[in-house]
Amino acid sequence: MSDRNKKSRPQLKWEVMDVRELKYQNEMFDLIIDKSTIDALLCGNFAYLNVAIMLKECQRVLKTGGYYMAISYGVPDNREFHLIREHLKLEINTYKIEKNHEGSNATSVHYIYVAKKLEGADK
Repeated sequence: MSDRNKKSRPQLKWEVMDVRELKYQNEMFDLIIDKSTIDALLCGNFAYLNVAIMLKECQRVLKTGGYYMAISYGVPDNREFHLIREHLKLEINTYKIEKNHEGSNATSVHYIYVAKKLEGADK
């Protein structure tokens, strides 16, 4: 990604790390975009624990009032649970995006989960 974007977007930085142990200071970001990371973790071993750790880390590095936005195939019954756990203090809004595919009867659905970090979340 760094090579692909170096001419058109030289200001972007690309870093690789474990989402369960982010190397950023507290309250550093206004927005975190998760494009199916939660989905990938939920397919692995210790899925609920790994998602809980990831979301706690995301909450830690978000500024108060900042947003975690997850784009997922996972339905609300299988995703919202993870965003309303006791160790998190987030305000959740869920959006359903449907796309009808031209030339067929197929429809694809994505869900957008938007979680706002609330005051006192780091206590």
